[in-house]
Amino acid sequence: MGELENDVSPDDYITSDQHLATNGVMTLDEIAASAIPATEDFETKAAVVEEPEKPQITNKEARNALDVLRQYIERNVRDPAVLRMCDRLDDVTARLRILGMKQSRLID
Repeated sequence: MGELENDVSPDDYITSDQHLATNGVMTLDEIAASAIPATEDFETKAAVVEEPEKPQITNKEARNALDVLRQYIERNVRDPAVLRMCDRLDDVTARLRILGMKQSRLID
């Protein structure tokens, strides 16, 4: 334990806050309420925290990632059911690519 300075008696230490000005005696509930932030403050602070925007993934990037995944599965898993799932993912990216294509106008 720490020691008291030479010019301070134990009685001075124990009674050091006797003459401290306060607004009155607080109950344990009041102390607890003052220690816990209000729900409104907490929600406001939580709403301010935003996650950084993730960059848009292009169809080409998705197809390249699927190609890498397919190669991995063909070399390591070799399960026909998993390969069929890769085929289905290829179909989805192909449909999305077709939907994203711009049609040229016949009349300009």
